[in-house]
Order: sequence, then C-alpha cells, then structure tokens
Amino acid sequence: MRNLLNDASILKKYVTGEANSKEEEKAYGLLQEPEVRKRFEELGQPERLQKVFGRSPVSGEQAFERFAQQVGVRQSGAYRRVFRYVAGVAAVAVLGVASWALWPVQSDVEGLSLAGALDPGQSRGTLVLADGREVEIGKGNPGDLSLSDGDVTVSYEDGCLSYQAAAQSALGRLDRQQVESYNQFVIPSGAENTLLLSDGTRVRLNAESKLIYPEVFVGTQRVVFLEGEAFFDVVSDESHPFIVQTRMGDIEVLGTRFNVNVYPEDTVCYTTLVEGRVAVNLPSTDDRMFLAPGQQAVFSGTHAEKREVNLEEYVGWVDGVYTFRDKKLRDIMQTFERWYNIDVVYEDASLADIPYTGSVKRYESILPFLEALQLTTDLHCRIEGRNVYLSKAQ
Repeated sequence: MRNLLNDASILKKYVTGEANSKEEEKAYGLLQEPEVRKRFEELGQPERLQKVFGRSPVSGEQAFERFAQQVGVRQSGAYRRVFRYVAGVAAVAVLGVASWALWPVQSDVEGLSLAGALDPGQSRGTLVLADGREVEIGKGNPGDLSLSDGDVTVSYEDGCLSYQAAAQSALGRLDRQQVESYNQFVIPSGAENTLLLSDGTRVRLNAESKLIYPEVFVGTQRVVFLEGEAFFDVVSDESHPFIVQTRMGDIEVLGTRFNVNVYPEDTVCYTTLVEGRVAVNLPSTDDRMFLAPGQQAVFSGTHAEKREVNLEEYVGWVDGVYTFRDKKLRDIMQTFERWYNIDVVYEDASLADIPYTGSVKRYESILPFLEALQLTTDLHCRIEGRNVYLSKAQ
C-alpha cells in the first residue's frame, strides 16, 4: 500500500535541493510513477493551498508563490510548470497526515452523515467513595460532599475534582498514625478529567483510566495506584515521597511533572519525565532507574530500559494535541478508540502495521483525520454507528 508521507519525505528533499545522490535517485523514480504524480497533484490544487495561507481567493500561481516561499521550493522554470505537484509533495511532508490544510471541503468518508456522534471526549468520570457510593462527575457540579466525618471536603468545579482537608493542611496530617480511606476516580472511554489531591498534587487522567488514592494522605509516604494514563504535577515534599504504584512497578518522586501510561491490555509501562527527577522501581528486582527530563522508562515486571524521547509524542495530549512520528496505525487507532469511544475494525489485517506521522487536535472531531488518511494512502474509511471500518481502497 502506498503511503504518501513516506514518498513525500524523499520528494520534499528533492524539490528543496536537500537530497543526497541516493535520495535523488529514489525521488526520480517516484517522479516517473503516474499514480504518485496524480495523487500529489490533487493535494497541490490551489483551493487546498489556499487553506494553508488564508481563505481569500488567489490564483494557483499565487498560491504556489506563497507556498514556495514558506517551504523553500526551488523556483526554476521546470518546477514552476509543475507547481501543483511540487506543492502537493511539500504540503504532505511539512504538514503531516492529519493537517487541516489538506482536508477537502466535502468529506469522502463513507457514512459521514452517521458520524455526528464521533466527537472528542468530555470531562466525565465516576467517583467511587470509601463506603462504595458512586457519584457521577462532569454531568453538572455535584456540589460539596462531606466525607470521612468531615475530615475532607470534596468539590467539583471547572473540570477538576478537588480534595481539601477540613481541619488542617493536608501535609500536616501526613505523620499521624491513622487509617487511610481510599477513593477511586474512574474515567470511561471518550472522557478525561482532572483530580486535585489533598496535598495539592494535580493529576490529569486520560480516557479509560483509574486512580486509587486516599482522601487525605497520612504516614510517611504519599501512595496512589494507577491503571491507564495520567499526567502528574506533584507537590514537592522531600520528607514524604510521592509513589505511583502500577501493576508493572512503582514510580517514586519528590516533586516533579511526569506522565505514566500503563493500560491493562499493554505489556509495558511508559513513564516519561518532563521536569524534576523520578526513580522507577521494578518489583522483581532491587534495581532503581533514575530519569532526567526528556527521558522515558519503558518497563515490564522484570525488565526496563531508558531512552531519550520527544516529549510532544508522549505528553502532548495534556496540551490538546496528539503527535505521532512513524507510529503504526494500530497504536494510533487504539488511542482514538479510547478518546473518541469508537471501535476500529481492520478489514485487512495488514493495514494495522502501516506507519504514519502527523498531529491531530485532540478536541476536534476524528473525521478530518480519517479524511486525511484517505487522501494520503490507498486506504478507505467507512463509518457505521460507532464503528470505523478500514479497508484497502478499490
């Protein structure tokens, strides 16, 4: 199956004069393929380029002039005569598979009229109290809740579930000998929410995630248990370390910002550090792995490795953008299944292994992304209810 992103990465180097001899040879071969040329010419049509540079009417030549200035296309006579093709190549390479600039005015995704419900997630969740009561969060403010004999006040406002110790500061209770009462915050598919713990630590929970935590921290450690994905902004307290327990191992911090991804169906846990310092503890060994900002620990119950990563790919969801770099379609769509509350069906199993690069605005509909897939590959999308079917284009 043809992936225009892969072709475009080579062709853009060629049209901007950055390709080496081997890349030029490959690009020349691609230029001779009628199918490739046709697809890029379609993407370089003036009306699509106008979406990149504004909606005011401009001629095709003017569109190319603006595009060439931005992406650095060599403007010899030969290149100017094929400006649509060249611009299409650069558009795909620069803007990526999910760029709004490449979307047509009318969608070609089959079943579009049935897809109005495929919108992004909302701030929802279920609060499970220590006594087993359940409170739906996000469908209107539940108001103040008095829990544990008035020791803590729980409120929900502006998308954040907050815990505040009633009689004294949260950290002031840590060294007291007292039994902790645990709550759970459960986030369903197609949702997210934010939790402010009693010590001031803020936790952003992604779709299909669960955090188990005490109403008020007591003792020498602040311990929570995570299933799914969450971004932590931990309040510093060196004498009371903050520990995130997972089924794969523990993450210990003093005060830092980091992301943990440990869904039940996955075989590893990803811990990505943005700021501060964390230690990853494996339950089967006595080893500890320390991370610096920009590093990620990938670990299972018995093995761990540390690597440098692009933070946007792993924590960009917190800022409202999903970023993918050479990621398999299977992994991308798994993320979207959780966030958009959909089920993806591969009518050809080989489609799941196709790599893609691009970015998607998290709070927009999934439809433009599906349209971009169809524009840049030989893949066909069909929507039936909450099911998205992917097949090879005929």
